[in-house]
Amino acid sequence: MRLILLSALSLAVLLPTTQAQGFRYTYLEAGFGTHDVDGLDDSGDVLGFGASVGLGDALFLTANSNTSTFDTGILGDMDVTHTSLGLGFHTAIGDGTDLVIQAEIVNMEVELLGVSADDDGIAFGGGLRIGISDSIELDIGYTQVEYDDSGSDSVVDAGARFNLGESLSIGVAAEFWDEGGEDVLMGSLRWYL
Repeated sequence: MRLILLSALSLAVLLPTTQAQGFRYTYLEAGFGTHDVDGLDDSGDVLGFGASVGLGDALFLTANSNTSTFDTGILGDMDVTHTSLGLGFHTAIGDGTDLVIQAEIVNMEVELLGVSADDDGIAFGGGLRIGISDSIELDIGYTQVEYDDSGSDSVVDAGARFNLGESLSIGVAAEFWDEGGEDVLMGSLRWYL
């Protein structure tokens, strides 16, 4: 899978890009998908919500929450919630390409049988938003997460987005967590404000 991501990044960098209006950083987003974890027999369903607010020409604030629900059989459902609040910086590095750097405060909570445990941390990441045309956008990124109790993990992500008009787009995105052996695949609807 990582070979596919590297191939996609190489292709995206070589393709001619056009993004006439530039990228927008103020939006609301909702998504649904699947969450696979090494060692669990079944995939979980993941429901996610996010928001981003552009601040001037180069900064933005983000807030995200994704909850994955796994059927653990006789023990019932296990919910894993990832929540983050962050500050990001973006700048154009070429026609239709933005470099994005972000720092986030993160929280992971696991709930099973009515008992929950959570862990706080911080995440630092960066990536590229690449406008293939006015309607199609690709993105790829890398994030390093440091939890207080659970240690560290690294995440590689990639996605594609298709604009349905001025204020609406649909997208698909994948995340690959290294240490946790987790793969998340989501489809989303984004409303630009």
